[in-house]
Amino acid sequence: MSSGIRPSLHPLTINVISELLRHRSLNYFSSTNSKGNDNEMQIQPLIIDEIIADALDKRSRACRADNSVSSDMFNKEECDVIRARVFGVLSTLDTLENALVTKVSGVPWVAKYGEYGTFGLLPNECCNPKNSTGTQHDLMRSVLDDPLLRMTRAECLLALFLTEITLGIQEERETIDFLDDERRDVLL
Repeated sequence: MSSGIRPSLHPLTINVISELLRHRSLNYFSSTNSKGNDNEMQIQPLIIDEIIADALDKRSRACRADNSVSSDMFNKEECDVIRARVFGVLSTLDTLENALVTKVSGVPWVAKYGEYGTFGLLPNECCNPKNSTGTQHDLMRSVLDDPLLRMTRAECLLALFLTEITLGIQEERETIDFLDDERRDVLL
C-alpha cells in the first residue's frame, strides 16, 4: 500500500554528483602531463548520462529486489529532475565551488575548529589562492581517497545549486533536508 509520499531525489542525485567528482579527479591524474588543465578535467556529457543511467538502473533493480511497491521507483519526471540537477551542478561547478569556499571562509568557527571537511573542503582551499596547483592537486587526491569528503562536497554543491543557481526558489529551499543545521546556517 502506497502512502502517496514520493521518495527523495536527493540521495541518488548526491551519489551521482559524488561519482562525477571522483571521475573528474581520475581525469586529472590520468592526464599525460599530470597538470590537470581544464580540458583534461571536463567530464563528457556521454559519461555523465552513463553514470546517471547506471545509478537509476541500480535504484530500480534494488526496488524490485526488495519487492518495493512501484511508487518507490522514480518516474520519468523524477528521472528528468535528477538529470537536470546533476547537469546543472556540473555546468556551474566552478561557480559553486567558489561560492562554497567563499561562504565557508567567511565563518570563523570553521577555521577555529578545523571543520573544513564538514563542507567537503580542504583547509588549503580556504587559505590559499584558488588557482594554486598544489591546492588543486591536493583536492583531486583527497576527492579520490576520501569518499566521505567527496560525498560531503557533493551535498554542499547540490545545496548551493538549489538555492543559489535556481534563484533560491522557496520550494527548493524547503526541500534541502540533507544538510544538518550547522551546514545549513553557513551555506543557506
